[in-house]
Amino acid sequence: MSYTFYQLSRLYDENKFFELTSSSEGLYFLKLRSLARKDYYLHLFQKAQISSDNLGVKQYLETLFKSNISLKTIHDSINQIYEGQREERRIHEQELLAELYKLRVFDWGGIHQNDINKYLVDNYIKKITNYDNLIEKVKN
Repeated sequence: MSYTFYQLSRLYDENKFFELTSSSEGLYFLKLRSLARKDYYLHLFQKAQISSDNLGVKQYLETLFKSNISLKTIHDSINQIYEGQREERRIHEQELLAELYKLRVFDWGGIHQNDINKYLVDNYIKKITNYDNLIEKVKN
């Protein structure tokens, strides 16, 4: 079965990932959707030599999907973005590891049980990489 952009968007919004991963269009959609940030989409527009000048941000995904960009171009773009981020993290990796070793328990995965946990993770843990500073900010 062949899917349209709108059908794939609906499947995504309904969390029907099995259906999405069962077709080449669905996998293509998910690869584009994985970029999910304006600057990443703009990177792909530039790499694919497609103009985004007259588009609103909400039109980026649909335009990229309908442009039939090659999988190689998408993969290359994702890899470049990832490598750029990884290179940035490598600079502070040893400092971050030293801070992690100070923790007695390391268990704040991606699941937030309530709003206070989400608030703490989003506003403290993700932003403050120094253990001592984190403890002080949480106490205050």
